[in-house]
Amino acid sequence: MNLKIVFISVLLISALSTLGATKFESTAGFTDANAFGFSAGASGIENVNALQKAIDKGGTIVVSQPG
Repeated sequence: MNLKIVFISVLLISALSTLGATKFESTAGFTDANAFGFSAGASGIENVNALQKAIDKGGTIVVSQPG
């Protein structure tokens, strides 16, 4: 069951990315950590704080660009 959910999540994220909808804060239960400041240019502490804000928002956390 969990594998099906992960597979569907990956398909949805791939579809959104293909459509150019990669900069979303919260869509269909997904929360993009980048919308909260998670990025490669941020410090470790800044990324921890950004991830915590994304977790507080709820849903499945997505890191669309590595940080």
